[in-house]
Amino acid sequence: MNDSCAHSYRCHKKPPPLKTLPPTDANLQLHVLRAHLQMLLWKAADQRDPPEEARNIANFGWNIEGSAITPAVSTAPVAPQALLGVVSCSVMMNKYTLHFLVIYIYIYIYIYIYIYI
Repeated sequence: MNDSCAHSYRCHKKPPPLKTLPPTDANLQLHVLRAHLQMLLWKAADQRDPPEEARNIANFGWNIEGSAITPAVSTAPVAPQALLGVVSCSVMMNKYTLHFLVIYIYIYIYIYIYIYI
């Protein structure tokens, strides 16, 4: 997924819409774990108790802090290094402040989405 994200930025003259960017590998793995837990719980909805393996949701991409349950956040780099290299290269070659600002805002939003949402 990291490579496809970097490729997506390289192939466009303008930054692609954020909703079309794939997640990083680490965030995708956490998302798949949470989706797997949801599937396990749905399949066991007609049973009295959840499946044994689904009892500890911390194993499925969730953090338990007291009574609060929050999605786990990846500790891996938020943007692939290849993507960051493309951003810095375009700034150095073009030297357009507005172009840099637009890319910086896209990267900031991308980072914010995958860390806090």
